[in-house]
Amino acid sequence: MKLLIVIFSTLIVEFFTSMSYAEEKKIEVTEKYWFEDTRSVSYIPTITHDSNTLYIYSDIILENLNITVKNATGMLLYSNTVTILNTQRYSFTIDDMNKGEFLIELTYRKKYLYGHFNISQ
Repeated sequence: MKLLIVIFSTLIVEFFTSMSYAEEKKIEVTEKYWFEDTRSVSYIPTITHDSNTLYIYSDIILENLNITVKNATGMLLYSNTVTILNTQRYSFTIDDMNKGEFLIELTYRKKYLYGHFNISQ
């Protein structure tokens, strides 16, 4: 009976975990200045979004990462400098984002990348 409860609990957790990531869409990025360092391995973070919630994943710690999000007319919607840990995703929500085309930019030290994404609610 205990084994059945453990299996059932595991299945429920897996189901809800997979549901929480099901709506995320990957944002294709352009690595404008995200070149490889000569002394370390270069890693490009993964950016996804679920409507107006954006997620950034990294395999390395990114201290003082600057994030900006702009709409199609260039109006700044979000700007923040954060530290992203390699053990968890970083997420943020922009409340006043409606349908449209958007640009996200990441700047880390002398590295820069950007990606365009669309919200069609």
